[in-house]
Amino acid sequence: MPERRYFQPPNAPAVKGLTFRYYEGDQDLPIVVDVPNRSMAADEDAFAITLNDTTNEYAHPLNFDPYEDVMIVELEGKPIGVSSVRWKQKPDGVRLYEHHAHLVPEARFPGLRQSMFLWGEQRLREIAAGHHTQDRKELEVWVKAEMNDWRRLVLANGYKDAWHLFEMRRPNLDNIPDHKLPAGIEIRPVTRENFRLVYAGAREAFLDERSFTEERWGEEACERTLANPELRIDLWQVAWDGDQIVGGVAVIISPEENAAMNRKRGWTEAVFVRRPWRKKGVARALLASSLRVLKEVGMEEAALGVDTDNPSGALRIYQDMGYVADFEFVFARKPLD
Repeated sequence: MPERRYFQPPNAPAVKGLTFRYYEGDQDLPIVVDVPNRSMAADEDAFAITLNDTTNEYAHPLNFDPYEDVMIVELEGKPIGVSSVRWKQKPDGVRLYEHHAHLVPEARFPGLRQSMFLWGEQRLREIAAGHHTQDRKELEVWVKAEMNDWRRLVLANGYKDAWHLFEMRRPNLDNIPDHKLPAGIEIRPVTRENFRLVYAGAREAFLDERSFTEERWGEEACERTLANPELRIDLWQVAWDGDQIVGGVAVIISPEENAAMNRKRGWTEAVFVRRPWRKKGVARALLASSLRVLKEVGMEEAALGVDTDNPSGALRIYQDMGYVADFEFVFARKPLD
């Protein structure tokens, strides 16, 4: 085993037994899941990451190096904090440098989370210095809209709200509307053979969304999605018009997340309709079909995320389908330089 690499982040408080080290490999995966989940629970983020998703992400790292871009904080040898950084490319000539500093509530010593925050910014500036591009470079973090420890820290460091995201929830799967697809359009199974065609259709549809990044919709992201052992593409609802992809809904169930949050939830994510077929009721029909599928496999509620200012009018569609805004999140930014 290689020698453990310790270091000192900027302005770290003097606390006995407090140490900082880099991620060392798969043995640290439970730490980079458990600590953020405990931190987010303390901040009432109502969000959980899973070991399955994290293992898949670290096995196929995209725009981050786990061994250089993940910091683990320990107190007397016990993990209490995790910071991580990465970057992503927007199609509008903006490169975003993202970071987060998770710290368990019982170890929030004065100045510690700020020190972790500054390490994230410092590391991102080092990465950005190696990016010779004309793109505008900005730092980005995501926070809950309601005030909490993390949001206070973000605002204190000069970040401004850039755009907002609702997590919406359909609290039950009763009274699902009976929306029909237009004539000539039908739902067909998603298979590994046609998955890339579906993915390409979704990429095209999301190009004008603020959530779009090359990392989320590129070839490597497609491969990582296919490598997920929990992927249930047999549940996805995708509509076709002849040999053309019309639209789709990614139906996602995470047993690990549901167990952690004590619920039976399915996610109806990446709802898309390609431009020639918009305003014809396709999204409502695909969502209705997705909700029925979730009910058939034993789920009790559904959820999704949506830009509060979605240009396609998705928010109104989701409200009509019985979804209500549960939480509001914010992507906050400041210039990197």
